[in-house]
Amino acid sequence: MGKKNSSKIKVSIGVAKGKDTYQTALKAAKDSLDGLRGATFSILYADSNYDEKEILKAGNEILGNTWIGCSTDTQLTSTHGFEQGTISVLTISSEYLHFGVGVVDKYHKNPASSGEKAIQEAMKNVHVDHYVDPYIQFRRSQTKSFHEIVRIPPYFILTLICGVKFDKQGNPLPGMEAEFLEGVFKITGPNIPIIGGSSSTDWDKYTKEKITNNFQFANGKLYYDAAIIVFVVSDLYFAHSFTHGYCVANNVALLTKVDKTGHIIQEINGKPAVEEYARILKVSVDELTKNPFKYILAHPLGVLDTFGNVYIKSGAPNPDRKTWYTLTKVQENTASVVVNYDPKKTKEAVYYALKEADDIHSHKEIALGLVFSCCGRKALLGKDVTAEIDIARRKYKGVPLFGFHTFGEIGAKMSKSSQVCNQSVSSLIIYNKLLTE
Repeated sequence: MGKKNSSKIKVSIGVAKGKDTYQTALKAAKDSLDGLRGATFSILYADSNYDEKEILKAGNEILGNTWIGCSTDTQLTSTHGFEQGTISVLTISSEYLHFGVGVVDKYHKNPASSGEKAIQEAMKNVHVDHYVDPYIQFRRSQTKSFHEIVRIPPYFILTLICGVKFDKQGNPLPGMEAEFLEGVFKITGPNIPIIGGSSSTDWDKYTKEKITNNFQFANGKLYYDAAIIVFVVSDLYFAHSFTHGYCVANNVALLTKVDKTGHIIQEINGKPAVEEYARILKVSVDELTKNPFKYILAHPLGVLDTFGNVYIKSGAPNPDRKTWYTLTKVQENTASVVVNYDPKKTKEAVYYALKEADDIHSHKEIALGLVFSCCGRKALLGKDVTAEIDIARRKYKGVPLFGFHTFGEIGAKMSKSSQVCNQSVSSLIIYNKLLTE
């Protein structure tokens, strides 16, 4: 389904594919406005093989500057399911959602301060109705218990951020998403939900040729190393969740030595990281380093929190065959486990990410579901990759779903602070229901 015309929020999805980038982007953007009046905000995802400058031109022509977007490998929508080679646009129209955008270019140089700057800019740029919104919060305080009020704040954050890239020498540059969130938390604290994903690129070019073409859009401009924050003031109910399809094995791997960047694990359980990881998998270091993708996708490393939740942190052996490179920052002396791929759970992860969120407010009408699923899951599922969105489409028939395969997933379960992970699914559901109802 590409449309949802509810009383308090209307959404429409446009998807197009073609050889001419400008015309393809133009069609997707126009289709996303079909039947909508007073469009509030749009999100655009584009296959990284399209011409980003032509996308920008078409996007600005149709959507103005009230949109954000990024490059992707593949996209996931309720209209087309799993789709490659497309440009997809979601447009939202609602007087009960207010969007403020903040963006920092070249955020890699200082990701933490970029996080602070971006969220402050986004908060400054959000414009609320000074009559309707205060009244809704006033009525909420009159009609709802503190339990209901504190659990669902009247705002959330969306983010699209430049993911991992390769430099000209073919060396990986990590996305620095965790460091960026640290800066955001300095301004907001840890309890406002942050949901989003890292811009991605052609998976085959990334894994086989070490080529990346990441780009981002915000405020009518094109970026190649940007972090985008959208501060959303919401008078509508929303819910979010975070999950993966792995089974937790009975092993413990303490990250006993990590370099100061947090991206190089030097020792696990007091031993060289690669050697200990291989021991846990019961394979030789030679076998592991000869064909690392065979193991790192099916058996990634996941860190544990004090509640037993596992957060996947994808990585790979470094050329020295001793240390381990991790895409997402980790902390020294963190407890972790090596988890195991479960085909059934992995295929159902998108559905369960939506279901876990929806279980919070299951009596309300879903108007929109946003999904951020890892590119590595696509590689892991192989020919079954279409199943992850198809199962969700069947289970949530009639609900507009909009997402893409990312290079990093940002999100949290309802009772936890937001994390940056890999091999996972992050979701956000918005309801056609006021916080006062």
